[in-house]
Formats: sequence, C-alpha cells, structure tokens
Amino acid sequence: MSERERHRAKHRALHQDDPGDATQEMRRPAEIVEFLAVETQKRGWNHRALARGMKVSIDTIRAWFNGRRQPGIDKVEKLFELTGITFADYVDKHRRPTTQEETTQQ
Repeated sequence: MSERERHRAKHRALHQDDPGDATQEMRRPAEIVEFLAVETQKRGWNHRALARGMKVSIDTIRAWFNGRRQPGIDKVEKLFELTGITFADYVDKHRRPTTQEETTQQ
C-alpha cells in the first residue's frame, strides 16, 4: 500500500462510521487523541515538549488532550511520528477479537 493510500485509509477510518470498514475501531479522532494522551504520559512526554515538537501552543495540546478541540489528521499523524507511538499500537489496543480468537480464548 502506498503512502497516499495509507493516508486515505486513515482519513476514512477517522471520519466515517462504516461497519464494513476493517478499521472501524479507529474511526473517531477523539478516541485516538485520548489514546495518545495516555500513551505519551506513560512514556514521559509533557505538554511543553509535545507543543515544541508539534510547533503548536501548549494550550492547543491541552485542548486536544482535554477534548475541547480535535486536531486534524495531519496533526494526529505528526503526534504518532513525534512520539514514536505507532498507529498499529492504537489498533492493537482497540482491536476487537474476531470470532475465531474469541473461541480460542475460551
């Protein structure tokens, strides 16, 4: 999959609620930002360092992480890139088990 196709898939996943979409768990930017807020804190990032790296104000970072505002997909991607957290980390954490996995776990 090309970089452009990956970007489009992420964008669709963030902005649509299609039950047929394989990435439906990651469709809401607020959920992704909440995940990033928790993960960046666990990894020792503070708002000031994130703001510097993102080239935005600390108030902007706080507004994103408190849910008052939502960043665009370009900013979400930059947060992933800056912090070293991968989109796969998010998917793994929020992925629902398939029927086969549920059967295996029981």
